[in-house]
Amino acid sequence: TKWVSEHLVREAGKRGLRGSVIRAGYILGCSQTGTCNTDDFLIRFLKGSIQLHSRPRIVNTVNSVPVNHVARVVVAAALNPLEGVKVVHVTGHPRLRMNEYLSILEYYGYDVPEISYEDWKHDLEKYVSAGGQEKDQEQHALMPLFHFCVNDLPGNTKAPELDDRNAVKILKLDADHWTGVDESAGYGISREDVGRYLRYLCETGFISWPTGRGRPLPDIRLTADQLQVVGAVGGRGGGVSQ
Repeated sequence: TKWVSEHLVREAGKRGLRGSVIRAGYILGCSQTGTCNTDDFLIRFLKGSIQLHSRPRIVNTVNSVPVNHVARVVVAAALNPLEGVKVVHVTGHPRLRMNEYLSILEYYGYDVPEISYEDWKHDLEKYVSAGGQEKDQEQHALMPLFHFCVNDLPGNTKAPELDDRNAVKILKLDADHWTGVDESAGYGISREDVGRYLRYLCETGFISWPTGRGRPLPDIRLTADQLQVVGAVGGRGGGVSQ
């Protein structure tokens, strides 16, 4: 588990080794290719809103970062360890609010008007009670997280402000010693990033294509081999037929 792993790293620090405990917020897909994990809560939230044809008004900030930036921090921490064992928080800069994140669906042509959380919760409960039979024969994307979503989702998704000074330090060291590129300002999730995720999810059959008026989804390049691999993945993260 993560808890055990952290204690092992800390014990190694007590014995004279240097290392880092990396703690990231929500890790979303690659900001360059759009490749993302369909088992991720925020990705399933996008699909769940498409299925319900609405999105809840939740104004909490979302501490989310693209996976390629998290990978950058992990490598930088390994190559530029601070003294002892430090916690390295990877936080989004800037952060979107949840309602801003979900509104990107409409920007790209999905018909998902914003409604109150209570009304949206009622619609979700109704959809799940119907078992999908009255919809498209497909289980709701948020079904694995159903109780989390209907039991005070606004309260459950509050993201605390975290001290990411150690991440800034190691990224500056990485620029000085290795890359020559200062990435210490960090990254958040942009509208264009979400557009690439949506394009990837459409291309792999996880969600339907937008049918309303909106900006075209950004271009991404997926090879036939990549599509085959995605389709072969089992479990909730595999390819989903529409």
